[in-house]
Amino acid sequence: ILTTDLEESTTGYEEYVADPETGFEPIGKTHTEFTGTFDGQGNEIRDLVIDKPDSELVGLFGLAGDGAVIENITLVNVEITGDYDVGALIGGSNGTINTSAVTGTVSGRRNVGGIVGRNRKAIIRDSAAGVTITGESNVGGLVGKNDNKIRNSWATGEVTVESSVGGLVGLNLGVAVIEGLLTGFIINFLTSVRPDLIGMVDRDSTEEPAGVTG
Repeated sequence: ILTTDLEESTTGYEEYVADPETGFEPIGKTHTEFTGTFDGQGNEIRDLVIDKPDSELVGLFGLAGDGAVIENITLVNVEITGDYDVGALIGGSNGTINTSAVTGTVSGRRNVGGIVGRNRKAIIRDSAAGVTITGESNVGGLVGKNDNKIRNSWATGEVTVESSVGGLVGLNLGVAVIEGLLTGFIINFLTSVRPDLIGMVDRDSTEEPAGVTG
């Protein structure tokens, strides 16, 4: 549980959250994924820096495992850099995300999203991202690569990418269901892409947007 906002005036913040060298160490990784509940209680974490351009599973939470719940948290003015499975809140997720938001910049190579880089078995509800994102493939304003459900969530901002890009989701796979709203996204594409809700869709996936504006 986060009981207060975290910002530059918080004791120890510079050391643990905004280290100018490599920044914050993501919580959870392969074999030691985060499986608990994190409730931000509506508080904010400001100026989160993670600079790991050669690493996978990069975000405030690197890997959220089965049963993990992350909710009620806002990340403000993040600077997140990784290789693949990169998201401001979670790099790779098998858990549940509720009522969370992100602003700032996120960059990586593959599976790069404002909230989550790779949404595996996770469900995302009532969440939003206002971000600037750079990547090579599977890049989305909310989620880079999606395998499950996104409901009542939206994204706005700017994406620069080579392929597989969408304002909300870069690549949607399997029986994934999306119900979301995209507003005001600017997409700078280096090759042919679809600058709309979803960049690339697997034939078995389902797109059920509440509304889309480009």
